[in-house]
Amino acid sequence: MIDEQISLTVDGKLYVSWVEVNIERSLDRFAHSFRLTYIDRWSDHVEPWPIRTGAACQVKFGKHILVTGYVDVATFTVDAKSWTLTAAGRSKTGDLVDCSAIHKGGAWDNKTAKQIAEDLVAPFGLTVAQQTPDPEVLPRFAIMEGESVHDALDRLVKNRGFLCHTLADGNVGMLQLLQFVGDVYHLPVDEAIDRDFSEDMQERFSEYRLRSQTSAVATNGDPVTVTRKVDGITDPEVKRYRPLVIVADTASDRKQLERRGTWERNVRAGRSIRVQYTMPGILDERGFPWTPGDHHHVKDDVLGIDERLLLVSATIEVSERQLITKIELTRPQAFSLLEWPDSILNPVTKAGRPKAKRTKPIRQQR
Repeated sequence: MIDEQISLTVDGKLYVSWVEVNIERSLDRFAHSFRLTYIDRWSDHVEPWPIRTGAACQVKFGKHILVTGYVDVATFTVDAKSWTLTAAGRSKTGDLVDCSAIHKGGAWDNKTAKQIAEDLVAPFGLTVAQQTPDPEVLPRFAIMEGESVHDALDRLVKNRGFLCHTLADGNVGMLQLLQFVGDVYHLPVDEAIDRDFSEDMQERFSEYRLRSQTSAVATNGDPVTVTRKVDGITDPEVKRYRPLVIVADTASDRKQLERRGTWERNVRAGRSIRVQYTMPGILDERGFPWTPGDHHHVKDDVLGIDERLLLVSATIEVSERQLITKIELTRPQAFSLLEWPDSILNPVTKAGRPKAKRTKPIRQQR
């Protein structure tokens, strides 16, 4: 039976025959999630499954691990004829989304992003796998008071151009999507049950103009505002006149403004298209579960696509005894990451106090 191939292991005991299944794994959401429902006839001689919240668990399809984590919610319903159990939960990284980042001293000096990430997740019993090399040492990184572990990780890797995501074993992976050097798989579009293509140009612009304002002090002691401008970052695919002026959140030099403008253009272009396929079963053309982060070459004459796309999400569903996976793909540029200025990366001094804003006197123009 199809639904018997999906199993939930709780405290070493295997549970199968789920009648409804929803398993979501996505780059858009850090923690993976699952929701499984079992229904059986009610009998005084049948003992309901002892699945309780907080229990460590693992969701698998055959030998393939899909989610490793904990049961967050267990719902038990009984009527005159049957009992229903629904078990829902998330991967181990769900704790990183919920819980605050804590580290002795609150800051790191001269450490790699992987070393800092390992310190952040170690209290939760997790490890970090760096899937793209990044040996560069960061001069300083500090926790912002009250931020979650996931937010700290996100801020940490953005500076390195990486993405933190959840692995099947519940641990954390660090991946640089735009410098992908792995295999590109050919998506079997002819096997799709249905397909959908959406393109949205509302958030794309013909030209991006960046502005930054900095407070400074003139030579006579009067406060002045210094404005920096970068124009001419264009999107050739937007044919009509659609300019966008962006004011930077922090004081930025010309190089930082150019980088921010390029990031805005590329990410908006990447996110403007989404391609969805409903595929039979769970396994891709290699015989492995569809996995977010994989790259697939999509040649679809019906939708007019012939390019390499990034698999963003894979949602497994069992309903009415049919097993399907809904996959969503987009251009890899959608997950290019902005390199934040140091003022965002390092928000506090070694002593833990906010950095003082220092301004240099400038020569007042006459």
